[in-house]
Amino acid sequence: MLTIIRAIIIVLLTVQIGLMAALILYIIRAKRAERRSKELEARWQPLLYEYLEDEVDIKTMEIELAENYNSMWNFFRPYLDNLIGSDREKIEKLLQEIGFIAHFRQQLNSENRSKRIRAAFVLGKVRDSVSLPQLEEMLQSDSTYEIIIAGQAITDIGATELVFEIMAAFLQRTNITFEGISQIIINYGEEICPPLITILTDWLAGRVDLEEKFQVPAYQSAALFVELLGHSRYQEALPVFEKILQQRENEELLIQVLKALSRLKEPVQIDLKPFLTHENRVIRNQTLKYLYKCCQPGYEEQIVGLLADENWWVSFYAAMLLYHNGRQNILTEIAGSAEQGAAMSSYILEAGGQFEHF
Repeated sequence: MLTIIRAIIIVLLTVQIGLMAALILYIIRAKRAERRSKELEARWQPLLYEYLEDEVDIKTMEIELAENYNSMWNFFRPYLDNLIGSDREKIEKLLQEIGFIAHFRQQLNSENRSKRIRAAFVLGKVRDSVSLPQLEEMLQSDSTYEIIIAGQAITDIGATELVFEIMAAFLQRTNITFEGISQIIINYGEEICPPLITILTDWLAGRVDLEEKFQVPAYQSAALFVELLGHSRYQEALPVFEKILQQRENEELLIQVLKALSRLKEPVQIDLKPFLTHENRVIRNQTLKYLYKCCQPGYEEQIVGLLADENWWVSFYAAMLLYHNGRQNILTEIAGSAEQGAAMSSYILEAGGQFEHF
């Protein structure tokens, strides 16, 4: 028995020593890589500034940058992230001429998924349009991460003609949220807003079947388009939003429209009473938030009624809306009564309507 225990202890100690040795080796390598990175930055940074000022040519840069492409990427990435205009274009031209971009194009064909993903990310940052066909193929991958990076790279390159293919891949083949998709697609800027309005208009008119096109329930893709238009604060989308509200079909889509309208801060030309009395508390809530943002009058009676709403947040936003619309007198009157909204009215009045996230 003692022999077995000793053997187990020896094995555990051996494993522990092995892990400690591996950790120490990792730390040493990491520190060595960090030191090397700082050395290269100190050497390359003045040279890069001279290149951008046309004081040295690409051939000189190629000789001086004779390091592995991973080191180059670590050095150039901050510049690619932050520079715009002619300086960025000069860096892209430099990376093209010295074989950096060709190297990562080759990596895009690697059997190693990690190398493909990294290559896609890099090629997106250098806006390599030559890689678009392969990046488009990557949208059919069985890897969520590979699809997301490919989509991000395509948007970085600015290929707006592939926007619906990216969305279809995200909706069908990943579990990324609307917010996550939006953060990637908005890289395109306002350029994609007209196509989004067109496809929503065609869908509302029955000319496009969104479910067939994107292979998900129609409200999901429509809600995504609305989210993107709202995120861009694209004012021309207002008539489309109004049409969706008039149809009143899917609650998730209605919520996205109301959120988008809050960003636009423009009044709509339709009656919002059905949304203030909607059975879905989120819709009631979002409608109140929108009315606050756009300062649209005409719903005081419904708002007062919502002070007694069974949902605390709906009651809260109704009281806040009245307070900030200058109707403190209504809140004061209700606060001194036995009505259901008395407690919330008192709460808002005592706080002076001061809440950080309203």
